[in-house]
Amino acid sequence: MRIRIALALAASALVILASAGTATAALTVANQNDSGPGSLRQTVAEAGPGETINVPAGTYTLTSAPLVIMKSLNISGAGSATTIIRAGAPDINVLTLIGPLESTTSATISGVTIRDGNIVGNSSFGGGIVSVNANLTLRGVSITDNTANANAPPGLPGGQAEGAGAISIGGEFNLFESSITNNVATAIGGSGAAGGGAAGAGLIVVGPLRIENSTVSGNLADGRGGQGPPDSDQDGGTASGAGIIVINNETAPATIAGSTISGNVADASSGPGGSGGAVAGGGLLDVSNAVPVSVTNTTVAGNVARSPGAGSEPGAGGGILTVANAAGSFSFLSTTISGNRLETANPTSLGGNLFSTGAGASTFRNTIVANGAGATGSENCAVGPGVSVTSLGFNIDSLDQCNFKAPGDLFNTDPLLGPLALNGGPTQTMAPAIGSPAIDKGSAFGLSADQRGIVRPIDLPSIPNSAAAGADGSDIGAVELQPSNAFSLGKLTRNKKKGTATLAVLLPQPSAGTLTLTGKGLKTQTLQIAGESEVKVKVAAKSKAIKKALRRRGKRKVGINVTYAPTGNSAATQSRKAKLVKKKKRKKKRAGSGTR
Repeated sequence: MRIRIALALAASALVILASAGTATAALTVANQNDSGPGSLRQTVAEAGPGETINVPAGTYTLTSAPLVIMKSLNISGAGSATTIIRAGAPDINVLTLIGPLESTTSATISGVTIRDGNIVGNSSFGGGIVSVNANLTLRGVSITDNTANANAPPGLPGGQAEGAGAISIGGEFNLFESSITNNVATAIGGSGAAGGGAAGAGLIVVGPLRIENSTVSGNLADGRGGQGPPDSDQDGGTASGAGIIVINNETAPATIAGSTISGNVADASSGPGGSGGAVAGGGLLDVSNAVPVSVTNTTVAGNVARSPGAGSEPGAGGGILTVANAAGSFSFLSTTISGNRLETANPTSLGGNLFSTGAGASTFRNTIVANGAGATGSENCAVGPGVSVTSLGFNIDSLDQCNFKAPGDLFNTDPLLGPLALNGGPTQTMAPAIGSPAIDKGSAFGLSADQRGIVRPIDLPSIPNSAAAGADGSDIGAVELQPSNAFSLGKLTRNKKKGTATLAVLLPQPSAGTLTLTGKGLKTQTLQIAGESEVKVKVAAKSKAIKKALRRRGKRKVGINVTYAPTGNSAATQSRKAKLVKKKKRKKKRAGSGTR
């Protein structure tokens, strides 16, 4: 894989910014024009370093050139659903951020969508954002539907397409509460020719990286061979890191936390008559040369590295490819890696879910690797020569390929995960099903929340914990199972002698938390819940008014409120009306009072 940055880009940006004035302008964009007074472009040019520019809701279409920033700025939109900054002309990206060589520019962009960038050429990169020697923080940003297009005309091989969504080189890249989706890096060969190289369709970062509470999904790195009539020259090219590529040579560690990397595809299939190319890291390709890389509370699911056809080149890592050189390392904690696929015909391809290589170390704690697809023997995990892979306990391997043999580990064990879905929180996750062996069999290793921000651990009294030292009732993987609050009220049984009643409450399983009955004039009761499916609570009068009515009339309507507060979930309340009934005592006849 080659990462190319054209020096001409920096030079052209310098020319554009050289003419920008220093006059102070309003820091709220006044119109949606491409340029001129009140436009986004003009406001950026006139703002002072470090100032904030407010971008109201609307669509801001750039037709003459990218939006170029060469100073520290904050750009704040009204929200990614309503503030859209897009490229509206062929062969321009949306945003270019360049810092001077002797120092670093810092920019924060929030509440916007970056879309429709379309860079075309034999070497194309950065359809959405290009950031060079700058610290860039994106918060609440959507980067979507951008393209780096290096497809070739008939008879010529595909070119090099990289970083269609965003590319950052030489500075920090931070992605918070954001999404990078449906971007395409394409380098399809022309008819009768081979494919080129497609890499990092979603994101390429060469430098420090932080991703938190974000989604990278549905991005395509397409290096297929030419699609013309059958021709032996229509070999696939290379396709790698369709979701994310990270190359870290810096001192700052790289972290991915609370995020989802899913449904990204790296495709180096052959054209008719050709052989498949080389594929690697369908979801994530991470090279750590000098620093630790941590993946925590994250889901990596449903990514594909594809190169079918006879004669295919070897593939590596349908979901993740990690390369830890001597000074680098990788740590996976409370992460779910599931359902990723390495689709090649080459029997030496390795790692449906995960392939680790290099001379460094990789460790796994409280992590699931399951249900991958790939060459026989490495559907889940594969390890290259020289790499050290260590389990620190409480991991699950649905096969027996990841060397999970430490205390608390489970292998040849199906974790019984649900589908990728919105289970709460900002990102999609795969929740363990009822009866999953992941539930309560793990250790939090110091984490206080799961991927969704739900408290961890939720130790369910009805489910035994792992017997391994350090077990604390956490669930293994990225999701801590929450007891559901969807309870229901059952039968009301009256005690007419005492003027009380018993109300059945039906609880979804597994259950844990507290159940409280309240009502105007009723005695409040609170019960601790520890796995029960049905509990009965007493409905009894407390107020003098209700007691008096029961004595005089023998009945009284009351309102009952039942609140279930499951551990780690929001409380829910069910209410119903009921009638308390109390039979009046019969007065005994006095002796000798009968009628003569």
